[in-house]
Amino acid sequence: MRCLSWVWSFINGSARYALRRGWIKRVELPARVISVGNIQAGGAGKTPLVAQIAQEAHDYGLSVCILSRGYLSAWEKRGGVISPQDTNLDPKFCGDEPALLHELAPFVWIGVGSNRLKQYSEVVRSRGGVHPDLIILDDGFQNLKIKKDIEVVAITHHQPHEYVFRESFDALECADLLVWTKGDILPIDEEGLVHRPLCRVSYELRELFSDHSRSGKKSDQYWLITSIADSQSAYDLILQSGMSVMKHTALTDHFQYSVESVQSFLKQACDEQVQIILTGKDWVKWRSLGVKTSEVIVFEPRLKWVFGRKIWDRVLWEK
Repeated sequence: MRCLSWVWSFINGSARYALRRGWIKRVELPARVISVGNIQAGGAGKTPLVAQIAQEAHDYGLSVCILSRGYLSAWEKRGGVISPQDTNLDPKFCGDEPALLHELAPFVWIGVGSNRLKQYSEVVRSRGGVHPDLIILDDGFQNLKIKKDIEVVAITHHQPHEYVFRESFDALECADLLVWTKGDILPIDEEGLVHRPLCRVSYELRELFSDHSRSGKKSDQYWLITSIADSQSAYDLILQSGMSVMKHTALTDHFQYSVESVQSFLKQACDEQVQIILTGKDWVKWRSLGVKTSEVIVFEPRLKWVFGRKIWDRVLWEK
């Protein structure tokens, strides 16, 4: 972990040096850009932050576009656009994270693809040439091609020797707002955060849908199945909610389920008389394979403010 973190951090650190020297030119888009990212490779809780910003912007009456890579999807290379009217998304094409963001913020346009500038143009074209009021750059901290107005960076308790890091802690000096999302101890000395606005959040579970057809036919024993970067945090959050988790199957992040694997899980759950719990990121993949809301329970974390809500409002919305 430490060696890979060092190599990845060196590469991104060199790119930032090139940016400071003027060797990399940023493109300024005709809308306000808020980037949400992290320095560790996944598992920092940035997706709930993206959804929170999108929801708040919508509440302020702003039109929103999210630019997301769509990691390991068909659209990652060729590109694609998700409109608010789209339904029955297939994560194999658009990616599991964009499909989840569409679920959490169905009112936004989402440009999917590794070429964010190209996909922004495609979003504008799909909107009849109308630019949005706000662009949210999902996983954008290491994207140096687009000029950003605000850099939001999620940080956790993890260290480079236990988790793969994309950049060193020194890169946090480029952030406009740090959001402490996980862990009881900050991973760096507080002295290093003095000049960076900091807020802290925790998470609570919310059920993405409530299907009454489940009632009366399931037990109170649960089986958690996850394929996310930080499966342990999801498991801990389920336990904190008071649910009795019999077992937890943690698959690799962005795991590609098949119809056969999903049906095998459902049959085993029926035989053992347990209820399957999924995260939203897994649910969008199961749904595309024909699973009904009555067959599983889906929970997704929602932000709770520990401290710094006023700082968040001031940095993001100039309140």
